[in-house]
Formats: sequence, structure tokens, C-alpha cells
Amino acid sequence: MKNRAYLSHLMIFALIAAALPLMSQKYSVKNSLNFTLNGTSTLHDWEMTASNGTCTIDFVTNATGDITGINSVAFNMPAKSLKSGKSPMDKNAYTALKADKYANITAKLKTGSVQNEGGGNCTVKSTIALTMAGVTKDLPINVKIKKKGANAFEVTGERKISMTDFSMEPPTFMMGAVKTGNDVTVKFSFVVTEVNTGTTTN
Repeated sequence: MKNRAYLSHLMIFALIAAALPLMSQKYSVKNSLNFTLNGTSTLHDWEMTASNGTCTIDFVTNATGDITGINSVAFNMPAKSLKSGKSPMDKNAYTALKADKYANITAKLKTGSVQNEGGGNCTVKSTIALTMAGVTKDLPINVKIKKKGANAFEVTGERKISMTDFSMEPPTFMMGAVKTGNDVTVKFSFVVTEVNTGTTTN
């Protein structure tokens, strides 16, 4: 009898959960990014950072505010917003990025699977289409999403990439005496906030 009652309660809970509407809701950030490129060279490690750029994410949330899916991600950052604090390095980096011809670094969501962690927090196992120096590659990346108040989420992640995968020549300095490594680590952290009232999806 107890098992039957337990199963009955589970079925009722499942029916109620299924009946709750899902909401498609856009969130965005503009010029408040925390974007970092970390790399190595034959002389020392280096870092470039940027804050300019935009990202818009279309989340699917349930009635309790938990993220259940992601419809789209659109990220755009000017390549020349990356700065190292050293103009010769910046110049060589922009040359490698072909920034005069391809002004922006962009990313779009291809696939995303949400692993809910409760409290509005989740991990998204995703594949993004990253475009740099005019070349687009599909890359897997895990992204952490943390609820920040009623109408905002913090988005963080990192991914190692190889410059030559994007047809980029690793920069050199001091007449070629200093060479940078091919691999760089991309790190990002920013807070997206609600931009509209959302739409019900069921």
C-alpha cells in the first residue's frame, strides 16, 4: 500500500511538472565582458583581455526559474578590443587575427544540453561555432551558469584552442627571436540580464 501511495504521489508530481509552462526568455550583456586570452612564448607567458562586446542568450526556463534549455547564443566581440598593455604585442596579435579584414570574433550555439543543478544553476554541455580570423570551427565547451538575483545569470567557461586551427600564424616578436606557442586558453565571465518579458512555449 505504501508503495502504491508513493507511486501515486510521483505520478501526480510528474503531471503537475509537465503542466507547468516553459518560458523562452532572452538575456544579454553589452560592453561588460570579462574575456581573457592566455598564452605562452619562448620568453614568458602573456595575456590579453577585453571587455567590449555583446552576448545574447535565449534561455528556456520553467515556472521555478530553472534553466531547462537554450534556444540560441549570439556572441560578438571586436578583435581589436583585446589588449595586452603592450602596443607591439597588440599589433602582432591583430595581424595574426587578420583584424583589419575580419573585425569581429563571434560565437553561435550549435547544440546545448542542460544539466540542472538546482537553485537556477546549471552546466551546459555545448558545441559552439567559433569564428576568428575569418575561419569558423565547431568546438565543444562546458559552460557554467549561476543565477544572480531575480533577472540575471552569470556565465563562465574556458577552452583551449590552437591558433593554426583558425589559419592563424602564432605571433613572433623581436625580429622573430621570441615565438608564441600555438595553443591559447580562452576564458570568459559575464552577467546577462533579462531584456524582455519572454514567451510561453507550452
